[in-house]
Amino acid sequence: MSLRRICRLGPCIIRNNYGRTEYECAYCYKTTTSLTALGQHCRDSAAHSWCCRCERVFPHARALNDHLKYSSSHNVCERDYCDEDFATYDEWARHNVDHHNWCRPCNWFARDQYALTLHDINQHFMCGKCGSFFQNDNNRRMTEGS
Repeated sequence: MSLRRICRLGPCIIRNNYGRTEYECAYCYKTTTSLTALGQHCRDSAAHSWCCRCERVFPHARALNDHLKYSSSHNVCERDYCDEDFATYDEWARHNVDHHNWCRPCNWFARDQYALTLHDINQHFMCGKCGSFFQNDNNRRMTEGS
């Protein structure tokens, strides 16, 4: 008797073959004698794609890419040919600030550090001399004059 199930790895077929349990990959039909061996097959086989963080198998790269894009377990940077995957949104945000000139309050990317600095001065009342931010432009100008 065969039973198609979703295990931690993804879809697999579990069957009892004369008292011996077999595990079959639902994508390429490779049969193993243990769930551990099936997991190793899913990780190492070029026949499908593997997500290391979630320890799940996908039938092809497009399905894995959709998983990476829409899963709440992933925060993938898609800027400037960067495809790093971060465990948390905060790690992703810090990366974008540090490496891609991102203004978090505006959700805007500057072309370079100079453009981001000008943006911060004009939009967020940053002092060009000390780098401090102020509540309004009047407060900023008062400190720049002193």
